[in-house]
Amino acid sequence: MAAGGLMMFDALIMSHRRALEANLTAFIGVSIVLLPADMIALVWMTMWAAMSRRTPRAANLTVLAFGGVFALPWVLAFVFYPYTHWFLWLLVGLTVNVAVCRLARKRLRANFRRWAVPSYEPRLGFWVRLGRFLGKLQRKGQPLTTPA
Repeated sequence: MAAGGLMMFDALIMSHRRALEANLTAFIGVSIVLLPADMIALVWMTMWAAMSRRTPRAANLTVLAFGGVFALPWVLAFVFYPYTHWFLWLLVGLTVNVAVCRLARKRLRANFRRWAVPSYEPRLGFWVRLGRFLGKLQRKGQPLTTPA
């Protein structure tokens, strides 16, 4: 009697182990596919941020902010771990990567020349920019609003 219960327990453990091994294999396979895709998207995003921002700190903050987008598939995989559909995780990850690559590449191609050539004009202060903006509004014939 005890031997039969022990054999059933062993069969239960072995079936659970096989399912765990299958999940681990799927996780490793999807990770192998997503890692190069993540790296390519990160390279495009980093090039775009480095060219479009004035300071390295601003570029780093941009990459960190968009880097959170790459975490979305990983968060989905680990929050819903036992019920994770590996194909869905792969699809979400690749979709995010393609979207980020296309956005960064489009902006780089459209603005590269403007960003690559340094501007020699002095940076204008707040009051000068405000005065120019109000002057443009007045020239267009739009009434200026005054604070009450």
